This record gives sequence, structure tokens and C-alpha cells, in this order.
Amino acid sequence: MTDQDLRNRLAELLLQGLEVGTGKHEEGVVDEVFRAFGLNWNDIDAAVSPKKLNRAEVLQKSAAAQLAKAAPSAEDLLNAVVRCGGRFVSMLDEVFTRLAQHSTSTSGTSDTFRLKRSGVDESSLTISPGFLERVHHLMEVLQHIPVGVMDEQALKSFTRWDNGVSYGRWPINDDHDDRLVNAVLDLAWVGPLVRQRAEADPGWTPALILWNQAHEAAALLTNAAEGLVRSHAAHLDMLAGLDIAEAAREVFGDGVADRQENYLLEEIERFRAERTFWITACPGLVLTIDQVSTIGLGDDLEVSKRPAEHYYYGSGVSDLAGFVAMRKLQIWAENQRPETEQRIFQDPAALEDWLSWVASSCQEATAWLENDVLEATSEIDFSKRIEAIEEFLNLPLWKQRDLLYEVWLLCATLDACEDAAWEVELSLLPSVDGAWVLSVGPANSPVARIHMGTDKTVILDVWREPMRTADSGILTPDLAISTPPPYVRDLFVVEAKDRIKMTVGKPLEADASLDQTKLGRKTALGVAQRYAIGLHPIATWICNHCDFRQDSDPCHNHGDAWTSIHLADQFRPGHVPEGFKQSLRIALSPAPGTMAGPATEPSQIPGLVLVVDVTGSMHSRIDSAFSTFGNVEAFPFKEFRVVLFSDHGQNEPFLVRKLGPFPAMTQLADSIGVQPRGSGGDIDEALEDAMQRCKEIVEDIGPQTVLVLTDAPPHSAVACPYQIDFSAEVQALLAFGCRILVANDWLDPNNRTWSGFVDHPDFRLAPLADLVAGWKRQ
Repeated sequence: MTDQDLRNRLAELLLQGLEVGTGKHEEGVVDEVFRAFGLNWNDIDAAVSPKKLNRAEVLQKSAAAQLAKAAPSAEDLLNAVVRCGGRFVSMLDEVFTRLAQHSTSTSGTSDTFRLKRSGVDESSLTISPGFLERVHHLMEVLQHIPVGVMDEQALKSFTRWDNGVSYGRWPINDDHDDRLVNAVLDLAWVGPLVRQRAEADPGWTPALILWNQAHEAAALLTNAAEGLVRSHAAHLDMLAGLDIAEAAREVFGDGVADRQENYLLEEIERFRAERTFWITACPGLVLTIDQVSTIGLGDDLEVSKRPAEHYYYGSGVSDLAGFVAMRKLQIWAENQRPETEQRIFQDPAALEDWLSWVASSCQEATAWLENDVLEATSEIDFSKRIEAIEEFLNLPLWKQRDLLYEVWLLCATLDACEDAAWEVELSLLPSVDGAWVLSVGPANSPVARIHMGTDKTVILDVWREPMRTADSGILTPDLAISTPPPYVRDLFVVEAKDRIKMTVGKPLEADASLDQTKLGRKTALGVAQRYAIGLHPIATWICNHCDFRQDSDPCHNHGDAWTSIHLADQFRPGHVPEGFKQSLRIALSPAPGTMAGPATEPSQIPGLVLVVDVTGSMHSRIDSAFSTFGNVEAFPFKEFRVVLFSDHGQNEPFLVRKLGPFPAMTQLADSIGVQPRGSGGDIDEALEDAMQRCKEIVEDIGPQTVLVLTDAPPHSAVACPYQIDFSAEVQALLAFGCRILVANDWLDPNNRTWSGFVDHPDFRLAPLADLVAGWKRQ
């Protein structure tokens, strides 16, 4: 069977599985699959008349032919199936885990659960261990790809990323300045320019033909890179039972593992936690990047682009993931474009030479990636996966994917509740015919109840599609967390809109009419505003496992200081944004004094611990910070301590040094002035060690206000020689009743969800003094 035959068969199976043309489930996933190959589903659908006899059959045949032609290879179509199907399998796993945990804690008997909509018997999905085993077996067959040892050194020579710009070479072992990775990304802006010139001057037509050839060759190179990323992910999953160092040795070879390359170990740790490989891109260097961001691929090969906490350094496989993601996003090294454009557009001959080099180099590099980078240990004939694909696409999870997504969203929200220290009790899962039935539809009672730790008096109800009355009529959000009777109020509202065609919409003007009947229902913001105005929650979220039409930042508040509104696309397993958890934590925070047991009030915290980074880049900032500090009364504490820190290394004057207590801030400043300064030498510093020393102080004398001045992130627990976990130390301090304020330029305030932990991107002590003083007086 040829690759074309495989593409035709795969396209037919995919469209049949998605029930294209039947009027069912034709949004979201269908749009996403076609858009991935440069096709517009609306145009294809509109080309077949609604009155056409046997319309579904005709539409499927036409759409399948176009899809098979647009896909570069059968492997690409398989990736589309795995990419979309994988997210629903992950949802299935997480829903089953949540329901099974509840069943074990209540009856201890049931392991079969049926999800259904109220009053609609045919709309149901039964989940059992046998069904899960079948699903995972099919996924294993579909994802059965070569695994083995990656040539890390060669990949690094090929990519060599630095803040989103590639300095890698092709051929990799030659001494030259030919950067193929950047050139492939540059094709995205070269194409429109050469088309314009060819339309105006036929002398540029040969260059346009060569651009098409280079573009096709680049697509094959991208496919090869994507295949290595998927192989790497599959291999790491096979090694999930090994510790990180052993896994690194298996995937990168003994030589790399024996050197204990920290960035490789950190990457494996990140992948196990977040299921993503990425590179770091910086503003001013990469197109559309306005803040330090990670760009890469998830284990489902979906593009991931999000704000970064600090700079990441990964393996050559992560570099490939970043390359694939940047090409799919059509972004490039913007800072290098002027020089490149001047060089290659000197005349048609110069551009033709460059495009010919890109095309031939892509062909060579594709063969190298496919044949030389991976020392494979197993493989399978692609054609043997056809039967598994057909069975997989006929699974009920495809036909009931909207139902599954809504229930998964409930489980993801309950997980966020538990992260915020709430305990969850699923209250309504009645047993019917030996199966637990979770009804999905308008409800008259909550599906779960949460309470704050051991305090049973602080209770909230969790609703699935509650019936709510507003000025515009009845509202039924997919999910609402509310205070219990008699004073019912919706605090947190979530709505699932799994439609890729949905636009973001426009925010309301300050003087706009509040007539809810006129609010848009087809835009994400329009839907959110109806809930926000009608139900008055503290936070409203509109979530989509696909993409909205426009980019949306889940951390951006489209509402105001009193009613936050957030939009989140790609909201699915492994991609729940930290902002969602933070928003939920804030919305569900009980009023002060409502919690049982003693609590440390801010006004009772007597002392301040100043944590100061004394490495090289901080020297001038320390002096500047203290020179602008004038009002000693702005820090109304009884005593002051300081914890200085540098970094791990033989040339540092110290790792961590504690000083104090001092009766006033001026004495503390004088003591810092006579201490030796460190050097550092890399991006991360020993902040994790310093926070551990703060914890030792607090264990001895009680809760403190902690003020941190730094311009660098801590090491991860894996990279720290003493395996100290920064997050664990911070949360331990918060558990003691401390308040922590970090003045920095490396943490995004939206990425920390701990109550009592605040980021302030300012090194000056004067405004920080005001913040600390106001905080202390609360």
C-alpha cells in the first residue's frame, strides 16, 4: 500500500468517525484537523449544496480527497488522529480516576461509571476498566513508533537555540554560518515578498517556483522533527518507573548521563510533570513575543506557547519541538530579518541560490533526522495500524466528546479545589443497574460539596448546570461553585465552549447598557459577560479544548477588579493554566475570621527577614535599592534579620549567610554593606537554599514577613546539589503563617497561586516599604 493509498484511507476513516455531513459534532475537532493542513472547513462544507442527494456521503468523499491531498504524508494524518484523540483519552483517564476514588471511599464496590445527559438515554458514555484497557491498547498501537538513544550532541549542533534564535549549522560538522533552522522559519515571510515581486516582475517567477519547492522540503523536515519528538515522549513514558538519572541514561546514552547534565534531568522532570517540551523565546528577538515565553509541543504534538517563569535550557529534542512549534505558529527571528532580507533579495539570482540551498539542505537534514539521529530499538509497519485506527475512531468517546469534555472540566475544577486546600466529597452518584450514573443536564441539586480542611462549617456546593434565574432569563452554566443555602451566591462559574470557530469578542464599555438580552452569545466574551452580569460571580471562565479564533491569554482579566473574566483555549489535560487555579483560590477564599482554630494575623507578625541576592548582576541593584530608601518608619517591625545568598560554586564567598537580629532597618543596611559579594556564573541562583534558612529562622522564633530581592530564579530540586525544592520551602513558610513579598524580574505574578505570596517587579525599597507596611497593618 502506497503512502497515497494510506492517506486516502486514513482521511476516509477520520471523516466517518467524526460523522462529517450528518449535522453532528462538526465544530471544534473537524475545524482543527482541516486547519492543521491549511484547509478551511467552512469553504469545503459550503461547496456541497444542502439540498444535494446523499449529501453526507458526497461531502465526506470530497472532504477526504482534499484532506488526503493536503496532508504531506500518511504519518501526518495519523498524528492528527493521535493529537486530537489523545486529549480525549487523557480526559477519560482523569474522569475515571476521580470517580473511582470517590467510589472506593464510599461504597468500595463499583468500578463502572456511566456519564449521561438527563432524559437522553442514547447520549451516554460508560467507563470501565475493560473499556480503558481497550482504549489504551489502541493508543499504544497507533503510537507504536521507533524508540531508542538520541544523539544529543548532534541535535544541539543542528539547532543551538539562544532565546528563540537558532545558531545551529547544516551540515553540522562544518565550520560555516549557514543556519538552516532559521532559514526554514524565514520562509514564512520570504513567501509573501517573492510573490509580490513575481506579480510585478516576471524575472522573479523562477524564485517563486523555488520557494514552493523549499516550502515542501521544509514540511518534510518538520515532519521528521515532529516524529523524533513523539518518539522521545513515548520512550520517556516507557521509562516512567525509572528515576530521572536512569531515564536520562536510557534516552541520551551513558556518556551524557555519566556527566550528569542538569538540563537533561530537569527536562525529564518537567516532562513528567507537564507533558511538554519547549524552548525559551525572548521579546525583541522573536516575532509576536512580548514577554519571555516557552514555545514547544505537548506529548499530543499540540503547539504550546505560554509566559515563562524563567529561562529554560533543554535537550536537542526540546529544540526540535521549539522549531516545529515556531514553524506552525509562523514566527521567526525578527531581529535577524533585516540583514537576511537585504542579503537574499539583492536580485533574483541571490534569492534563487538561497532557496535552492534551503530546499537541498532540508532534504539532506530530513534524511539525517530520519536515519542517523535515533539509534532505534523497535518499530512497526505503518499499514498494520489501519485496523486499530478504524476501531479507535469508532469508539464512543469520539461521538460523546462534548459530554466527556464537560465532565472532565468538572474533574479539573475539583482538582483545582484540592490544590487550594479544599476537600471534595462527590455527593450525587446514584447506582443504577450496577453502574454509577453521573447525570449531565439541568440540575436541582449539587453534584459535589467541598469543605475547608477539617473545618466542616466552611462549605461550598459544586453544581453541574444549575438552574439560575437572571434578568435575561434562565442561565445554566456548565459549572458553578456556590455558597450553600440560605445565602446562595455563585462564586466561581465555568462554561465549556468546545468550538474552534468561536471568536473572542469585545469587552463591554464602561457606559454600555446592561441589557443582558443584547449581549453576544456567539463570542467568548459575550457568553462570559452574560454569566458575569447575570450571576455576579467573583470569577467567570470560558474554556475551550480547541483554539479560539484570536489568541487569548488565560491570565488576562477581561473584567474588572471586582468581577474577573478569563478566556482559556487549549484548556485540556496537561494544559490547565496556573491562572485558573489562582483565580479559583481567590474566589473561594473565606472571609478573615471564619476559619476554625488559631490563625496568625498580619499585625501579629513582629519581624522582617530580608532575603538578598548578592551575585554579580545584583551588586548595583542592591546599592540603588538602599540609596532610594529613606523612611525607616515605613518598616514598622520590632526587629530585622537578613539572609544573604550567592550560588553553589567553589569561588563564592558563601552560599547562604544569616545576619541579625537588628533593632532597625538602618543597622541591617549597614551590615549588608560590609559583607562580601558573590559572582554567580549562571542564570539560576541559590534562592532555594536561602528560603530553607528562612524556614529555620521561623521554626526558632515564629512567623515573619519575608522580603526577597533577586533578579534570578531558584534552581529546581533536581539541579540543586542538596535537592532543595523552592516551592516546598515557600509553602512551608506560608503554612507557618508568614507573608512573603518578592521583588524581582523573573516571576510572573500570575504564575504563583499561594495565598500570602506576592510578586512585585520592582527593586526599589521605597514602594516595597509601603506595600509591606500596608500589608502588615491589614
